[in-house]
Formats: sequence, structure tokens, C-alpha cells
Amino acid sequence: MTPDNEQNGADLVPQAIRELQTRYRTRQETTLLDAVAAATSLSAIQTVDAVDPQMMEAFELAVPGREIVDYLDGIDFDNARSVSGAMSNWRGKYFEVIVRDELNSGGQIGDIVLGEGQKAVLAESLSQPGWDLAIIDDAGATITEFQLKAVQGVSEITRALERYPELEIVSTAEAAQQITDSMVISSDVSNDEMKSELADAVDAVVDSPLVDALELFTQGMPAILIAGSEGTMWIMGRKTFAAACSSTLSRATGTGVAMAAGFAVAAAGAGVLSIPAVFGTRLAFARHANFSQLSDHIEADTERVRTLRTMAASTAE
Repeated sequence: MTPDNEQNGADLVPQAIRELQTRYRTRQETTLLDAVAAATSLSAIQTVDAVDPQMMEAFELAVPGREIVDYLDGIDFDNARSVSGAMSNWRGKYFEVIVRDELNSGGQIGDIVLGEGQKAVLAESLSQPGWDLAIIDDAGATITEFQLKAVQGVSEITRALERYPELEIVSTAEAAQQITDSMVISSDVSNDEMKSELADAVDAVVDSPLVDALELFTQGMPAILIAGSEGTMWIMGRKTFAAACSSTLSRATGTGVAMAAGFAVAAAGAGVLSIPAVFGTRLAFARHANFSQLSDHIEADTERVRTLRTMAASTAE
């Protein structure tokens, strides 16, 4: 083997190591960018879905046959009376859904607790006279009925007691504090808190066109970032088209898995952990892919070294 060939063989290994280090650092940076984009997109989607299932069911009960976006767009939010009237029915049904679900989940409202085989159901008609919630047995027979009042003051409760003296009333915490009638049961549900929750949901749904456009862009950020960066690498000649497509697929898969993990954590009721779940899953996916690719590169580079040494030996002979 000539001195030049020996030198080339000696330089090849550290050069390959430097190339691997560069590739690894680049992938680390890319992975972090993908994780940030996925977390940002997940946050935007969760904001858009601020109307939780209980609120949505309550809306559909209060305003049957209407789309929530169309309904809210028709409200004059500069007119306090218009807003109050539009939201009161929704809040009333939201209160009913909360009370029903609390009882059916085994909770207690005042001294009301469901027995074995019993179930709380809401009146199907908006114009149902008298009762709003009934407790039925496993055969569907009614055991008892209640009125539900999502109000701040006591005037409406007083009128309801006069009209239906035989029906107990389940009220909000604020109203129950103002009346001592034994027929009134406190739900411990705050009217002010329901107003605040619905207001937050409305704010998330009713956005300006600019905010809507920004939300749409944010939700699509991972796809835009991945396609844009890999396309740029191909255009600049730093990657072949096939390599760019392969990298795009790999990054998209990892980011999709990370977002799915974030959604799963949020759906389980641990929304505060959804963003860490996205980062952890994306980094773990990348770590596995990096080790797999590193093994492939080491094997390929080792084969190159063997080939060069064989060529050098043949030349020396």
C-alpha cells in the first residue's frame, strides 16, 4: 500500500464520524422543530374544540337543528339584552346536563342519590310542563321528578314553587343561598362559573376572519414546515428527490404519532400533560429512527472502508 493510500484510509474513518455527527445534530434540530410545530398545532386544535361535549349537548337541546357557529354569528354581542336572551336557554340546558351527568356518574346533588338500577333523564321537549329532570327505574317507570333552575335570583324560583308546589327545585348555588324553602335543593353548581365557561367557549368559536386564518395556518403548521424544509433541501441539491420524499414521510409519521399521543392524553382528562406528551413521543420516535439509521450508516461506511482497503491492496500488488 502506498503512503497516499494509507493516508486516505486513515482519514476516511474520522471523516465518516464527523459526517455522522453532523447528520445527528441536524436531525436533532429538525426533531425539535417538528415537536414545537406539533405542540402548537395541538394547542390550536384544542382551542377550537373549546366547546366540550356537555356544552355541545346542551346547545343542541336548547337550539335543536342549528349549527353553533351560525347561531353565534347571528348574535349582536354589542347588545347586552340580545346576548343575555341568546345565552340563557343554553346556560339552562347546560345546567340540566351537568346535574344529570353528576347523578348518573354516582355523584350526589343535595340529598339526591340514585339507587341501584335508577337513572336520571331530562325532559325531551323544551315546552315540557312542570318537571325538567326525572329519576326512573330500570323498567322505565318514573320514581320522582324535579324542576331545575339555572338562575341567579329567587324570583323565578318563587314563581315555580307557586305554580308547581309538589315539585322540588334544584337550583344554582347562588340562588339556593338566598332562599330557605325546603323544596329548594342546592346543586353546588355556580351560575357565575357556568356563565364564564360558556363565555370562554363562545370566544373560541366566534373569531374574526384574521384569527380564523391564523388558527387554520397554525393547525397546518407541521405539514407546512415538513414539506417546506424537505422541498428546500431538494431544490438546493442537498437531497435527492427520493431522499426528500423518504424524509418527509418519516417526519410526518413521527409528528402524527406525537400529536395522536397528545390527543389521547387530553381525551383522558390530563390536558395539561398533552404538550409534554407530544414532545416526549416525538423525541422518542426520532431517537429510535436515529439509532436505526446510524446503524445503517455505520454498516455502509464500514463496507466502504473495506472496499477501499481491498482496492489499495490490489494497487500495491
